[in-house]
Amino acid sequence: MKYKIVIMLVIVLFVFGFLWLGSVEEEGIGEVEVFEEVLIPEEVSKELVLYFVGDVMLSRGVAKKMEKFDDWAWPFRKVGEFLSKADLTFGNLEGPLSDKGIEVGNKYSFRVDPRALEGLELAGFDVMSIANNHILDWGVLAREDTIERLEGVGIKPVGEGVVLVDDVSIGFSAFTYPLPKSVLLPVADLNIVSMHLGVEYERFSGSEQEEFAKMVIDQGADLVVGHHPHVRQEIGKYKGKYIIYSLGNFVFDQSWSEETMKGWLGKVVVKDGEIVSVDPIEVQINQDFQPFVPLYYSVDKDNSLGSYYPDDLVSVRDIKVRKVVYSDLMEMLDSRSDLKLISGFRSFDYQKGLFEKGDPLYIVPPGHSEHQLGTTIDFGIGDSFIDLTEKFSETEVGKWLAREAFKYGFVMSYPEGNDQYGFEPWHFRWFGKDRAREMVGSGY
Repeated sequence: MKYKIVIMLVIVLFVFGFLWLGSVEEEGIGEVEVFEEVLIPEEVSKELVLYFVGDVMLSRGVAKKMEKFDDWAWPFRKVGEFLSKADLTFGNLEGPLSDKGIEVGNKYSFRVDPRALEGLELAGFDVMSIANNHILDWGVLAREDTIERLEGVGIKPVGEGVVLVDDVSIGFSAFTYPLPKSVLLPVADLNIVSMHLGVEYERFSGSEQEEFAKMVIDQGADLVVGHHPHVRQEIGKYKGKYIIYSLGNFVFDQSWSEETMKGWLGKVVVKDGEIVSVDPIEVQINQDFQPFVPLYYSVDKDNSLGSYYPDDLVSVRDIKVRKVVYSDLMEMLDSRSDLKLISGFRSFDYQKGLFEKGDPLYIVPPGHSEHQLGTTIDFGIGDSFIDLTEKFSETEVGKWLAREAFKYGFVMSYPEGNDQYGFEPWHFRWFGKDRAREMVGSGY
């Protein structure tokens, strides 16, 4: 009986379905086609990030530091992790890296202990120019040994050569005195020219640098980076191509001058085989001849800024911040009118005065405060009983900051449970919107 009922139901459903399809055709809808949705992934072009730094001198006073601490990567301990994140890192090796050769008798003669290769590897250098006035300080034998040692650890010495980075071929050509009247650049998607020339300690480029840079651009260079003056110089443009006239020092022992203890890190972004941006990032060299990048440097109980003083401070209401922070901070203030600025930049000397007074609010010794960076702000609501206390986290402004600050490039430096200075829900440091978003996303 059960089987008869089932058969009858099937027949009824079949007849009903046939009649329904007929009515559909009569209404003009016709056949109903079912398409399976196929998602074709969009091809996203990856951006390449290239870093360019200036003179890397690992001899003389720098060598003494490496020997003292028995650490042949010493000069790069505070910047190695940062540099190694780039897709390619370039620098100028100021002198041979060798234990061979005979000193030729130059006034300033450099030769680097080969063990210092450890630092170049730590920093992630991919290409190093050896076209400079010191590479022959110990003769041809030392230069050839340098080339062999660099190549042995995967660093391209130039001269001239082509490097492949994610299917983008990048040609490198390096020049120093005597300068050629014309150049023949390698066949590559991009051509970058390194020039080791200019007048030492001059803060602006000279006609020789300008003429050479324009000449190589006329002959196919996409970017020109310079070094040798030991100080930073301006960034120019010619026919739409960037010229960094001097990156300044990166590792050097010229501590007799503030300007020689600074440099640029040229951040170059490449997309679809073309340079889309060139930005200078400040580099500072400490008294132990270690470069660091103030914008991203970890300032805490163990890491000091020394007497670092940013040179691009601007005023916002009653505080000072670095110029790079200004637009994001103003956007934040426009979004939250009840947000108050309690404290911004504090110099080494000012922090020293606060520290020596013994005020429990200012327990951080000079040189170890993030406020010295010029990128850190104490926020508040204008209530002296709540500002600069943990109660601030319970206010609407405090909750908003904790939730939204990263969208404006700011990250809370001392959240609950940190091992530095206790919970400070008012203390935020600017890293830039992209970096802040990455940090918050990774659970910083």
